[in-house]
Amino acid sequence: MANQTFSILGKRISLLLGGLLIALALVLPASSAFAQDAPKIAYVNLQRALNEVEEGKKAKASLKKDFEKKQKALNAKQEELQKLKEELESGGMMLSEEAKRQKVMTFQQKMYELQQEYMQMQGELAQSEAKETQKIFDKMGKIIEEIAKERKYDLVLESTESAILYAGEGMDFTDELIKRYNANNKTDATSRHAWRRVLLIALTACLGACDCDDKLRKMLSDGKGEQRRGDTRKDGSDQPISSDPTETEPNESSSQASAYELGSELRSVLSEFSTQKDIDWYTITSSEDRLIELTVDPTEPSLDPVIVLSVGGEELRYDIARAGEPEVIPVVLLGSQRLLLRVEAKAGAGKYAIRFKKRLAGGQIESEPNDLPAVATRHEAPGEIEGFHDRPQDTDLYHLVFPEVPEGEVALYAIEVIASRELGERVSFMLTPSGEPIMTSQIDPEGKIALPNLAITKARPDLWLKLEGTEKFSREQPYRVVVRAVKAGDRAAGQFFDAEPNDSAEAAQELLMGNDPIQVAGFFHRAEDMDYFALVLGDSEATTAPDGAPAEEKPEPSKLPDKSEKIQDLFGDDKPTGLGAAPGPSLPPLPVKTPPPHALKLEVKPLRDDLKLVLRWGASGEERTHLATTAGESISLCNVPLSAGKYPFAIAPQSLGDRAEGVDGKPDYRVVIEDLLAGSPEGSAREIEPNETFEQPDALPLGGKVTGYLASSADRDIFALDILATEGADPLAPAPSTTIELAAHPLDTILKVYDDQGLVLAEQDTGGAGRAEKFTFRLPPGRYFVEVRSKLGSSCEPYLLGARR
Repeated sequence: MANQTFSILGKRISLLLGGLLIALALVLPASSAFAQDAPKIAYVNLQRALNEVEEGKKAKASLKKDFEKKQKALNAKQEELQKLKEELESGGMMLSEEAKRQKVMTFQQKMYELQQEYMQMQGELAQSEAKETQKIFDKMGKIIEEIAKERKYDLVLESTESAILYAGEGMDFTDELIKRYNANNKTDATSRHAWRRVLLIALTACLGACDCDDKLRKMLSDGKGEQRRGDTRKDGSDQPISSDPTETEPNESSSQASAYELGSELRSVLSEFSTQKDIDWYTITSSEDRLIELTVDPTEPSLDPVIVLSVGGEELRYDIARAGEPEVIPVVLLGSQRLLLRVEAKAGAGKYAIRFKKRLAGGQIESEPNDLPAVATRHEAPGEIEGFHDRPQDTDLYHLVFPEVPEGEVALYAIEVIASRELGERVSFMLTPSGEPIMTSQIDPEGKIALPNLAITKARPDLWLKLEGTEKFSREQPYRVVVRAVKAGDRAAGQFFDAEPNDSAEAAQELLMGNDPIQVAGFFHRAEDMDYFALVLGDSEATTAPDGAPAEEKPEPSKLPDKSEKIQDLFGDDKPTGLGAAPGPSLPPLPVKTPPPHALKLEVKPLRDDLKLVLRWGASGEERTHLATTAGESISLCNVPLSAGKYPFAIAPQSLGDRAEGVDGKPDYRVVIEDLLAGSPEGSAREIEPNETFEQPDALPLGGKVTGYLASSADRDIFALDILATEGADPLAPAPSTTIELAAHPLDTILKVYDDQGLVLAEQDTGGAGRAEKFTFRLPPGRYFVEVRSKLGSSCEPYLLGARR
């Protein structure tokens, strides 16, 4: 509810007085007395009067109270809307398409309702304001007329800065106006905004045939007294006083630049090109930081001015308008740091004015010049910036500074640039203003580009954003840069995002493995993009999440995957004897195999049907490359034995398919990492790789069960089954029946039994995919080998193998 000044901006005093005299001559009767004497003139300051009368103060307070009440209700609804927006932004990628669509529809409906309520509130306040304003105006006009008649004033002016340059003492009767108004009016009223108008009262005096215009000018220009600040030339020369300052010659070089400081009035600077070769230099500062629209306005139709900003030894030219049209810099940041510019004539000569107009914006707005790092627009993230490519080949550089992050933690931000695809801007995200970008791309066909996974740490607290324009430009169609915080991950759900920059082994994103599986959603920003990760295996009770944030309290260790739990019990109440069952004195001991502390399952799944992936596992020089053979195919590592340590891996696209470079905010791939040994169920032994030969078998205890994995199509697992002679049994009696069974599995599995010399005794492949394989026969005491493999393909679903008598 800030007060505004009463004035008709931009009017010249001569035009004002000339118009008044014409009006008075038409309305009032002639007077011979006026021809002999100078007219009697006074003025009143309506700005002060309207703000100081009691009725105005009370009504202003009433309006403010009403406004605050309505604003409070709007704020509550806006907070509700903001929460809904944050839910969409932080968890939108994890929602189903239908759930996301419903949330978006709810958000849009609430947004529409809030906008309608806001517009209604604005209308109601404006209507109340106008009503109170008009009421005070009507009453004040009658009092002014009353005072003017009493004191026999011929003319009453309103004391705007553009109308009165000097007035003698005793001509101002504002105090009398306030005094009489308060005495006459005891009711509540307000004046939330002052009226921008000049109130003219023509009174009882009569105008004759004299040259009243000359007399009035003489009274205003020849009177003694102080001149208004800013009306003299900077060089102190005795030139005619103007309401606007003029250039100071000589100013043909930067060292001779005319210096001006803008005050609250934003007064224009008047200048002139005597010839087309003339050049005028200026330095402009402001008493406070403000966004300004700077215009060079020629008065001659043949004059074609050009504005050149000098920044860090480089020049930015504004040469858009045609001859006779104003050249404009839409947004300039002015403050204590001087703005150095020159104005030159591309064609013609004559007078021109440098005009300034304050720019308003709901959020931060880019300010020229910002083409170079030294003058980049600084933005305290998160938030939104609005900018323009206001000339051909315009470059806008932003320095995004983020809130401080505690040591060892990571904050994740999403940055989206929304622009016109017709202008073809190129966007680069950089860690330093002159460094290699972590991502560069054209605006996509939908008019936007996003970096949804920027990691901010204590050591890396900022980002540089460059928007490079083309020959096309627009001063009406802005672009927007939106920076928002997103959740770095949901530890309870085991879901995280890959965090840029992670395009090198040195910048690898660490993923700390606990008992729970990890899921990482990743993005590719360009065709040659590669995301580096480091899987950290250690104490299973580690309390640090992959993104560096404290992990939530871990649940009890989980059992095997559901399929293992649902496998039909093959052996009833038989209890497993476990690995390493004593084979008896007649059989040699099996090789001692120490189970690894971890067994890795890692799957990389493309989330776009046309995307082919590459997985590199291992340190540089030792890595193994796994290539997807078709688009949309997943890559898996299964049952990889690992000890405590750090294991690097990287994911890249073989190609981006039909998708353009850059990202649209949707993940390109998902990584699922699981420790298969975390939370092993009791009573179940596990295979220990390597076990592909008869020399490296795992033990299959008689009466027990073993869990294993067919990690590749070439994988085969060998188990040793020792059948011991029963003490006191008749050696001539037939051997008891032995059953070897492989439970149903998604693969088409093959089951083989060998004797101790490696000869095949039996092979079973009758069940097909998803069916069990089973042998039952009499085996005399001795060592036998059992092989499990798949007929085709691989799977990281566990199989269950058992033997019983």
